[in-house]
Amino acid sequence: LVWLISWGEIDIAPILVEWLGAVIEELDFENEARSQTRGREELRAAGIDVVVPEVYKSLCTRRLLVMEFIEGHQVCAGDASLSGDERLSVMTALVHAYAHGLFVAGHFNGDPHAGNLLVTRSAGRAQCVLLDWGLTKTLAEHRRRAVCQLMVATGMKDMDGIVQAFQNMGLNFSTSSDPEPEMLLNILRNISLIENRSQSRRIGDKMHMALDKAVANGRDLHSKVDSYTGDFFFVFRVASLIKGLCAILDIRADFLDIFVRVSRDSLRGPEPPLLVGGSSEDSVCRSPLRL
Repeated sequence: LVWLISWGEIDIAPILVEWLGAVIEELDFENEARSQTRGREELRAAGIDVVVPEVYKSLCTRRLLVMEFIEGHQVCAGDASLSGDERLSVMTALVHAYAHGLFVAGHFNGDPHAGNLLVTRSAGRAQCVLLDWGLTKTLAEHRRRAVCQLMVATGMKDMDGIVQAFQNMGLNFSTSSDPEPEMLLNILRNISLIENRSQSRRIGDKMHMALDKAVANGRDLHSKVDSYTGDFFFVFRVASLIKGLCAILDIRADFLDIFVRVSRDSLRGPEPPLLVGGSSEDSVCRSPLRL
């Protein structure tokens, strides 16, 4: 955020408003209990291999949150208790959990830093535990679809689609200048591509160099955006934090591939039931991909 502000007069009011509202809600443990219960039910129904502690609602108040105790330890670098395959499995499950929250449910934990994640074992199998649902974001339906469209367009390197998706998310480009789709794609792929630690650093350096060069060449990037919504803050914060966790564990999860696949399936919608009767041609009907 500080780096973006350094480009020029970027209006950070939408981020502050969004953050303030989230912080106020985070101070109410009854609200957190509802969010955690909803997240637990949604992820269990989707069959995502992560653990969300059960909340004991009858014992909760605005100042007290009571939940299931789960034995585990924090995710950290050099964790000797996890094999390389286990680290990859745990982080891939976490990526699936956030893909479901962002692109299917439109409801996700907005604070996935290492302190809010544990690794536990069930029958010897390592699983990720998601804690602290106080800072939770719920996307309006049209915003959720716009985020899906953004991921699909990023996976296809469709710069026109990226610009359109940003506009659908509430980012209004200035009518006095064209947006810089190449810059948007560069930023998105930096966030979405998870490599190991050294590769992640090289990708980040490359992105910073490209943006600094654009500014040095007189591209007044901040003037190209008239307004945007605070939804950006949480969506990109989640992506950046998950990428950071993968860099800490020095693994590569198929972050972008998973996000694109889940987004595309969500836009397509559920398969309709088989028709009873009729011709063989319409015995199975598939919903079109709505982009």
